[in-house]
Amino acid sequence: NYELNLLEKQPVKAVRRGVTLAPKGGIKMQLLKKLPQPQKSIELVRNV
Repeated sequence: NYELNLLEKQPVKAVRRGVTLAPKGGIKMQLLKKLPQPQKSIELVRNV
């Protein structure tokens, strides 16, 4: 989980890449913050 900032304010031009569309030249972003991942609790249950 990340908090990102978009560096370019201009509209993005899409180009075809196979069957999908992608931004021409990519999108420049700045990493603002890496958010901690929530801890998953795992319960082990035994059937007797």
